Amino acid sequence: MKINYNYRSNFLPIINLLGLCISFGIIGIISSIYDFLDDDSMFSIIITLSPVWFGIIWISCYFLFCYLPVEMVAEENTLTVKVLFRKTVIRYPDIESISIDHEFKKAELRGEHDGYYEILKITDINKKEYVYFRKLELDQDEIAKDPTLLTEQFEKSEFSQLKTYIEEHTPIMLAESGYREENGMKENYAYFYNNNKRIIIFLVCTFSMIIIPCLIAVAINNLDGVLLAFIIFNLILIGMIILANPPSSFDADDKQVKFSCLGRKTTIRYADIEKLKLEHSYYDRIIKSGEKRYVETLTISTKDINYVFSAKMYIDYDRSAQNPALLTKQFEDSKFSQLKRYIEEQMK
Repeated sequence: MKINYNYRSNFLPIINLLGLCISFGIIGIISSIYDFLDDDSMFSIIITLSPVWFGIIWISCYFLFCYLPVEMVAEENTLTVKVLFRKTVIRYPDIESISIDHEFKKAELRGEHDGYYEILKITDINKKEYVYFRKLELDQDEIAKDPTLLTEQFEKSEFSQLKTYIEEHTPIMLAESGYREENGMKENYAYFYNNNKRIIIFLVCTFSMIIIPCLIAVAINNLDGVLLAFIIFNLILIGMIILANPPSSFDADDKQVKFSCLGRKTTIRYADIEKLKLEHSYYDRIIKSGEKRYVETLTISTKDINYVFSAKMYIDYDRSAQNPALLTKQFEDSKFSQLKRYIEEQMK
């Protein structure tokens, strides 16, 4: 089953505000250095044309986020959702609940019409929620003649059909206990730095972000040096953002497990494993005040080395407050807990 639709991103107001701020910033920079610009230098040409190319980028981003393309493909075992370059795969055995809500929204942009929207919410066993919005294309003429058809069109919507399709396949997948054994386990997880390592990375990146661009600007000592320093500053900033939440994953089959983080891969064969240990801890993040989180640490001991992997846990604290037993269940259903059980099954 395949669904294609477009939706307006919630980040659109932020893009508009950010675009206005940057536009005023560019105008201010050009006005302050206009007298120093050399008509023949590449830097002068880039600065002069910057309002044009920024305007093109801003307008392109505006229309892109107004009509974000979404593709949902439901197969026998998984639901794959693609939004631009982001791909999300949800396995049916990991789904704890799936629901659909409807709401009526007034038009927010000129040229739009009021309309009904359907909201598909999928919650997995780790209490992570996937929420998708889609505007319903209703036959208003038929509804005007017979209002009871509104309910019928709700029930026949594409999200409703998708929900029915997943519910029909989920019991089958849960009954097939061999699913994980045949297909293995592949998951992304939120890599965790301890506070000491996080502080070191933060200080090194901040120091580099300030010192290196300044040294470049002083060494070249002209407007081209300022441009190069600005580019270096942004590259270091992007690297800092990536290091703060590095993309991490593991892929386990019937013989080995592979951990990947920032392109670095670690392969561990089950035949070499002597011991598996899973621990949970609680930490307060120092850099970002107020953030508290549980962390799970999986230690895999072999004859030659101990491999240690830590991941942040996403806990539904509201549900745990109502029923403390759910906290234990969330620990038992965590990604590393499932991986540990899977490896132990393969080692038997």
